[in-house]
Amino acid sequence: MEKEYVTKNAEEIEKVWIQSDNNGKAKLWLKRFLHESLMVHPGSSKEAIAVEVDDWGEKIEKLSRQMNIYCEMRKMPDHKTGQRLVVLGLNEQAVRSRFAEIHREAQRIGLRAMEEQEEREMKALADFEKRFALAKSKGKSSKRKWDLSGQWEISCHYMEGQWGSEDDACSLEIKFTKPTETGLVQMYALFDFIAITGIMRFVNQDAREDAQDEDKKGRPSRKYDCTNDENSDEAEESDDDSSIPTDFLFPSVALPSSTSRDFGFRWRGEETGEGEIQLDSDEKLCSITFESPNALTGVFISGLTGTIEFKGFKEGFETEAKASGPRKQSEAAHESEPSYAWQSRNGAAYERARVGRWG
Repeated sequence: MEKEYVTKNAEEIEKVWIQSDNNGKAKLWLKRFLHESLMVHPGSSKEAIAVEVDDWGEKIEKLSRQMNIYCEMRKMPDHKTGQRLVVLGLNEQAVRSRFAEIHREAQRIGLRAMEEQEEREMKALADFEKRFALAKSKGKSSKRKWDLSGQWEISCHYMEGQWGSEDDACSLEIKFTKPTETGLVQMYALFDFIAITGIMRFVNQDAREDAQDEDKKGRPSRKYDCTNDENSDEAEESDDDSSIPTDFLFPSVALPSSTSRDFGFRWRGEETGEGEIQLDSDEKLCSITFESPNALTGVFISGLTGTIEFKGFKEGFETEAKASGPRKQSEAAHESEPSYAWQSRNGAAYERARVGRWG
């Protein structure tokens, strides 16, 4: 029984051996591969063979010395740890020549890949700038209230260059809450800037200045206090707009339009690697300018990136049908309150995540 098992096992191994290419044979049984490739066939002494193996190199070098075989090897770029390209042969000059040839070809392929990548990036940038210019000019002088709700395609050279791959892209989605009984709404955005994701809350600068005046007069105000986010967050749990910081509330006349383009925003979020909440990110007031109902430029500030610029256009602006009358924001995107997304990234949430992550 044992003899039969050994025989069948040997037959299966031989079957796999016959069906394997040189790379497979080198990984399966390196010593046999070298013997058959370099020592059995006539004229093999002048040949050099190249194979890919999963090995740190010491085993191959040791076996090559034992069999009086020359070898040159290099790490395979963009491959898993330990994978090597190895050139082996009985003639040292042949091995060196073949290795140099392969190295030059790899350099040519790598250079061409870089050139093609640069060409794709330049084309994508040119296409983006062309669409951005069109979006910037479309509806710029419209007297209607601008409908900004929806998805926006964003370009941020710093993020894309530092953290992005070919398929990565920045984006944000602008939303509005349902008007309160007093007619006030919140404007906010969910953003993905490759290395950082989170929520932006737009700031009504006029309301903040009014709150500062109340402070000077000794009267209580509801301006946002980024240094005491726990109290601010707890106050927002009520559906009553009296619990929401005045900074985040906009009357209809203060919403984006041809006469109201510049806005500040605060953000909270997390970096996408470890998912770590960016504590105190809302201390810095960032900015956005709506160049038209379909284009924006902005400045984003974070501890990870410093101060960086971005720009973007609204998706689908080229094909959007002209409305017969002013479109209400309620028809665009009334969303739930942004307070949960905001609170889930406060100091308490950071501490819970830290304890859960590190103990």
